[in-house]
Amino acid sequence: MSDYTKGPWGIMKGDHGQIIFSGECGRGVAMLARQVTTSERDANAMLISAAPELLEALEWAVDNPHDDAYWISQARAAIAKAKGETK
Repeated sequence: MSDYTKGPWGIMKGDHGQIIFSGECGRGVAMLARQVTTSERDANAMLISAAPELLEALEWAVDNPHDDAYWISQARAAIAKAKGETK
């Protein structure tokens, strides 16, 4: 499964919800409808937009189990993005 839209992904508010888009190509990746609470939709959008970074950190950890410093810093950054703790 390597045919996904490459990241990083970002979040843009649209008329009918939030749109997850690729920062690399500007294309839409997903749309979150307004059928959940605003806080739940925002949290879902942050988690989804962090998917490429989360995958990259996990792949690095599996492929380079002895390079803890790099993959842990990447994992922390991806987790922070997923939780909305980054700009």
